[in-house]
Amino acid sequence: MALPWDEPSWLDEIIAWTAANARLTGPVQVVHRRAWSALLLAPTTGGALFVKATAPSSRHEVGLTQLLAAYEPGLTVELVAADVERGWLLMHDAGEPLRDRLERDDDLAAVERLYRRYGELQRDLSDRAELLLALGTPDRRLARIPELAATVGADPSLVGQLVAATRVCPLPDTLVHEEIHDGNLVVRRTDSRDDLVIIDWADSCVGHPFFGVVVGLRSLGDRLGLEPGAPALQRLVDSYLGAWTDLAPVEELRAVFAPAYRLGMLNRALSWSVWDEGFDDATRAEYGHYADAWLQEFTEAENPLPGT
Repeated sequence: MALPWDEPSWLDEIIAWTAANARLTGPVQVVHRRAWSALLLAPTTGGALFVKATAPSSRHEVGLTQLLAAYEPGLTVELVAADVERGWLLMHDAGEPLRDRLERDDDLAAVERLYRRYGELQRDLSDRAELLLALGTPDRRLARIPELAATVGADPSLVGQLVAATRVCPLPDTLVHEEIHDGNLVVRRTDSRDDLVIIDWADSCVGHPFFGVVVGLRSLGDRLGLEPGAPALQRLVDSYLGAWTDLAPVEELRAVFAPAYRLGMLNRALSWSVWDEGFDDATRAEYGHYADAWLQEFTEAENPLPGT
């Protein structure tokens, strides 16, 4: 499948669109072109702006980012313009990536606040699942997981047991950002403290809320050399679960965290398995193994601790 940025006219078209929405002060530079997106940097009278073009398979990111920028502007990018049909976003620089900050300071206080705010966002959007799905966000609602799991060869008995264990404490399906890792969290200075905002909503779905902390906890554990279940990771989980205590006691939330977390690994296998549909053989060869790797981890992860 040819990607939009492979077309000869694409670069001229997206630069013209950028110029129509911001006053350029210099040449637009291509930062990268990858299988899932292209990113450009545009110098303007309003400062440096990023231009992101999404692949057709993740075009829902544009409408989703528009929704979130209006609904919770302090938690995501500041948009200048968006073109849903062409899959383009024009946005301000959101801040310093968390991974760069962690090289100087491994204090996770801002991350704890972000996890709580992320849970609150999921809680607030839990009655808008149909709207999220209408934007094209992939449907991984808990009721569909057994059916979807069969497409990647997951053990149906295991999947059924985990779904049943997760349903013991019923939580609503909602928006899940699947990659809240230290590259998609950026530091934004607000008043007298640093807070974090979430970027790159391409890897999102509508599913069980706990699916959305798997990659983040793993990446922080790896970055800081923390073992699964380390106190620092558990504090992040406790902060996150605090957003859901109006629906269930924290003890019940903790009891279903492990099975839901494990299903979150399966969800990542599902994401990778459908991501490369329509791509050429070389691209699938480069990235196709991730679905198998996540499926294997899901299969082997008995009672996973945060960060597993």
